[in-house]
Amino acid sequence: MDKSLRGESGILFKIFSEEAGLCVLYKRVGQKKTSHLPDLFDEICAECEKSKTGDMFFLKDFELLKSHPQIARDYESFQIACEISKCAFKNAAYLEEFSNFHKILAASFGAINSGADALCVFIKYLYVFMRSEGYPIKEDFAASLTLGELETLKEILSTPALQLKSRNAAPLLKKMQNWIISNTSVILD
Repeated sequence: MDKSLRGESGILFKIFSEEAGLCVLYKRVGQKKTSHLPDLFDEICAECEKSKTGDMFFLKDFELLKSHPQIARDYESFQIACEISKCAFKNAAYLEEFSNFHKILAASFGAINSGADALCVFIKYLYVFMRSEGYPIKEDFAASLTLGELETLKEILSTPALQLKSRNAAPLLKKMQNWIISNTSVILD
């Protein structure tokens, strides 16, 4: 979800774990930087050691389970994947259950990587996330839409993410984000 340099010989990763939620990992890197490191949207299986103080873990080794290199090939897709990641990062600490949220994240990144319309994937991600957290997005938000907007939303939600094609969904996304900000405790920006 996030990585940043720490000094001359380390990288700090903020990741979302299916078992533990939001975690901070520190990885020492050599001066030659020959070791492979996880990328922003990669799914990994990590071997970690918990620090003696605090909640940080030291990343000893990892196995790459799934990479999403296509996300970075399209700027708009990359931006939207970053928005999904930012939303997850800002709200992960408040989740009670991590496994379902991990599945929503993995499905969203996988769909964007496979070429699905990123804007539609973002709408689907937010909708499913709100439903999984118990917010009345179907009963309240969907009921407030015009007939055309409701049809667009139904089409996005009923179409498998990998089959989502481009459509003018930006106004619907903006309306959904405004509803989320006004009616939930979810942090979007």
